[in-house]
Amino acid sequence: MKKPQIERNGSELAWPTDRTAALLDISTRRLQQLAAIGVVQKLPSGRFGPFQTANADISFLRDRAAQPDDSSAVQAALRAEQLRETRERAYKLALENAKARGSQIDAEVVYKTYENVFVVFRNKVLASSMTDQEKDELLNDLYRLKTRDLIATE
Repeated sequence: MKKPQIERNGSELAWPTDRTAALLDISTRRLQQLAAIGVVQKLPSGRFGPFQTANADISFLRDRAAQPDDSSAVQAALRAEQLRETRERAYKLALENAKARGSQIDAEVVYKTYENVFVVFRNKVLASSMTDQEKDELLNDLYRLKTRDLIATE
């Protein structure tokens, strides 16, 4: 096997890509990627200075280790969203079960029932022998009622 040539570019040592990659314990492809993004610098000869390349790689790795890991933040957000969805499904299932047992009623059904009660009540008041002023006062009081006035809280 032929040993790669090591060149001296002036006073600088210049190694070929495969030997520099072996020094850093990375693939030649990764070394080329690091050069492409500007982490390590190629010499004018197209080779790498082993000391400068090693220092640049160490600095790059230190900087990455010091930065918070974006992927862990993404994973935490994903887990939080999955937990929210699971809770939402559990809540929806609990409501469906309560409706099936008869301990929960849709708000729309309650409102329709109250509406029908008030229509019947209004018609009874209008058909009664009360004076018009008494009818108006009673119906105005009825119109001013709020939902919270109609629903008993425990």
